[in-house]
Amino acid sequence: MSDEREQSKPEGSWEEGSTGFAELGDLLRSGFSDGREDGSATGAELRSAWSGFVDAARDLGQALATTANDPEVRASVKSAVQSLVDTVGTAARDAADTVGSAARDAAGAAAERVRQTAERRKGEAGDTEGDAERATPPLVTCGWLADHLDDPGIRIADTRWFLGQPGVGKLRYEEDHLPGAVFLDLDDDLAASEGPGRHPLLTPDDLADLLGRHGIGNQHHVVIYDQGPGAIAARLWWMLRSVGHERVSVLDGGYDRWSGQSHPLTTELPDAVPTTYETGEGPTLTVDRDQLLARLGTAQVIDAREPERYRGETEPMDSVAGHIPTALSAPTAENVGQDGTFKPAHELAARFFEMGLDRDEPVISYCGSGVTACHNLLALHIAGYPEGILYPGSWSDWSAEGMPIAVGPDPGPPPEHHPDT
Repeated sequence: MSDEREQSKPEGSWEEGSTGFAELGDLLRSGFSDGREDGSATGAELRSAWSGFVDAARDLGQALATTANDPEVRASVKSAVQSLVDTVGTAARDAADTVGSAARDAAGAAAERVRQTAERRKGEAGDTEGDAERATPPLVTCGWLADHLDDPGIRIADTRWFLGQPGVGKLRYEEDHLPGAVFLDLDDDLAASEGPGRHPLLTPDDLADLLGRHGIGNQHHVVIYDQGPGAIAARLWWMLRSVGHERVSVLDGGYDRWSGQSHPLTTELPDAVPTTYETGEGPTLTVDRDQLLARLGTAQVIDAREPERYRGETEPMDSVAGHIPTALSAPTAENVGQDGTFKPAHELAARFFEMGLDRDEPVISYCGSGVTACHNLLALHIAGYPEGILYPGSWSDWSAEGMPIAVGPDPGPPPEHHPDT
């Protein structure tokens, strides 16, 4: 699809709620510091206590932005919101008895705004329960999936795949897999036989045929896993969204976390009843190599490969090493924590912000062959960025066609006008 589609954000997002809590926290803090530099024990203790409450409000805002759509934790988030609602009034009244009238007025107004925001956010969290499409999170936990294994509306896909080891994913699946999971191989199922790059995208019709043959219908919530960090699972997450399927999630931590938590595994093959899948128009965006070349120097471009491949020190798959000029190094390993699960939304947002990415503009993502690039697109989605743009052919397409390259740790300048454009 074209990358020129108008970008939009849903109204009343949890991300906006997080920002609101931070702003209100600043008001609360200022209300108890303005004109109160007397250094008295009472004043210092009060400011310290209220500072702690402000920090807690910030943390709650981040939690709301990160987890409120995760079914497993929604209840705990609601409880936290209610605790905040109950606490604000008491804290504000107690504080007002201690500080001067100016601080009392500021604190009361700020506390009331916090109370109103918390009540509104609590209501919005409840509203999502009745809207299956909107409530589907991009990630689900192993605990949540374990509780929903018998849900007839759930379909599970095993996409384990290992670089340079064709067929190993299928062997691992045959050894054991999650109950009910069908196996979809990256090389044989999730890539077309022809097209730019090493793993060309399927046509919508071919993807619909694949899904239907494996018993996946438009009504199903599809949960995808791979061995662990989600790089291969994210590819299918992106592909499903490309045909309008929003009820799709990646299993956070994948097979490694599932088995490590002693959840059930089986060797039994699922009885997948074929169905008909009807494709629609999704939110995903793509560019080809010529479109990308024309935008170098103005577009935000990130490279999902390992740093040594980005720098051009090694290249295990393609004949030319290096990276696309102006691209920033953004290895997917930095999207996950030590436990193999995705970092929280605010940490991902901080990562991309520190890289210099404008959160109001889309980001073009590429990798070796358009697969792990989707992991960065998923991370950007979690972090609240606009819909990212996939370069499907990625380095395998770019390097094979004699396009300009850069080497070393720096992005490099945009290339001069290319004679073929």
